[in-house]
Amino acid sequence: MTRYFASLGDTSPIRISVQESDLRARDIEMFQYSVVPTIVFLLMISALISGGLATTREWESLTVKELLLAPVRPAALVAGKVLAGWMTSFSLGLLVLVAATALGWVYPAGISWLTAALVIALISLFGASLGVALGAAIRRVQAMIITCILVTLYLFFLGGGLGVLAFEPEWLQAVASFVPLTYGIHALQMALFYDSADALLRDVAVLAGVSLAALAAGSLSLRRKLVG
Repeated sequence: MTRYFASLGDTSPIRISVQESDLRARDIEMFQYSVVPTIVFLLMISALISGGLATTREWESLTVKELLLAPVRPAALVAGKVLAGWMTSFSLGLLVLVAATALGWVYPAGISWLTAALVIALISLFGASLGVALGAAIRRVQAMIITCILVTLYLFFLGGGLGVLAFEPEWLQAVASFVPLTYGIHALQMALFYDSADALLRDVAVLAGVSLAALAAGSLSLRRKLVG
């Protein structure tokens, strides 16, 4: 509208001028904002499937009976399942981050690399722990794959994965405040675009809390199935 009325010159019925005050020093293209949610999406789907399938296959292949006879504590079995999913997802996240940086889509610098790595690690831990919990409950590979996709999609969309959350309707922003991926996306955006620690403690605390909760749920679920 500003350009239109300005093009009318002296015949314009409305005189409009724009005074811009930037809150951030760097302008980010819209497609760049989609990079971070995409990274988070890949992290979650990878961690859920890796942790979940590693668990469900034990029941479908009946190797769970061998686990029961192994001379190790159930906590070690749980840690192994979660660690396998976490390593796969975390490695994928770092690889995608390096590739996005090389392409000039994100701009991590200095300590922002460590911040981004920490957030990626926490998201991976959350996904792997949740995957183990779901895998122990579902115990079917096909059903587990469908569940992983649905859970990731819902968390992705409700967490503002399709756009800038500040521009979304208020009801969606309210819902997003209860979605863990919201805080992961925000922390990565601050680190990768603006080299900022804005609300970093809040984001890390939420991610760490849900990761520990998912780890406890996964441990309890798998342990009950193993000894039940």
